[in-house]
Amino acid sequence: MSTTAQQSEEEPDTVFYEKGGNRTALLNRPKKLNSLNLSMIQKLLPRLSTWEKSDMAKTILLKGAGEKAFCAGGDVAGIYPLSGK
Repeated sequence: MSTTAQQSEEEPDTVFYEKGGNRTALLNRPKKLNSLNLSMIQKLLPRLSTWEKSDMAKTILLKGAGEKAFCAGGDVAGIYPLSGK
């Protein structure tokens, strides 16, 4: 089983919370410094778009799990295998 498959079975890479008018998206890959992978982007974009259009969403907060980093950017090491090289 691949590392990506193992992560998705253990913990989601992105977690969303809604409470009152507050919306939170948690980047949940602390071992990878919350670097964005394709799975996270596919989850974040539609959710952020929905929240943007919602009259109920008053505050949108993006957070990174762990203590080391909010987000290290794009996961270049994770994308490399997809290039076929």
